[in-house]
Amino acid sequence: MESLQIRLTPQVIKKVDELVEQGVYSNRNEAVRDAVRRLVFNYEALSHTKVLREEISSKLKGKSASKLIKDAREEEDRI
Repeated sequence: MESLQIRLTPQVIKKVDELVEQGVYSNRNEAVRDAVRRLVFNYEALSHTKVLREEISSKLKGKSASKLIKDAREEEDRI
């Protein structure tokens, strides 16, 4: 495992310490590691959502809601 040095404000450190005191995390390192994992996971999820939204939006161009519903039903019937 690699080491990474970071600087945090005293207010953030206090909040992290409170989480440790409450037993949410065993120590500061675990809290920061979890925060970074969540950041990466959320960023990846957001990226996938953006790609899906772009794909859907490209298929929806110029179609009315009733046309989309009709197309979806026809697709479902084919399956």
